[in-house]
Amino acid sequence: MNSVAFGVVATEMTEVIRGAKVQGQTTRRDSARAIRSELKLKGEDAMIIVLGSFVVQGGSMDQALALSQQHVRRSRTEPGCIEHNVSIDAERPDRLVFVERWESAQALQAHFAVPESRAFAREIGRLAVAPPSIEIFDASALPAGR
Repeated sequence: MNSVAFGVVATEMTEVIRGAKVQGQTTRRDSARAIRSELKLKGEDAMIIVLGSFVVQGGSMDQALALSQQHVRRSRTEPGCIEHNVSIDAERPDRLVFVERWESAQALQAHFAVPESRAFAREIGRLAVAPPSIEIFDASALPAGR
């Protein structure tokens, strides 16, 4: 899977979180959909890994954490979700960190399209001090000891 396609998915989700979806971007969105529709993973141990984080506004951590935990619990029930976690950064207690593993790019795309995921992104965007960080990786598990 190429980094451009992942960048498009991450950019779209970041824009949703920031509430920055603007009319007139249909060409880019259509292009992103076309790229994503061609993505395929090979190998039984292949997976998509998502690392995300955002810094929470002062006084909003309890609300942000509760919303995030609810989102994580719901996301774990989605087809293709291997793992979905949120935690408070031990070195920066105003930052929430997400670690996700998905069976395929298609499963992740479906997750991003779920109305509850989009609503979560908008709600969290209102509690964040800056745009979130989202990185998406195409990975394969390596045998232990290698």
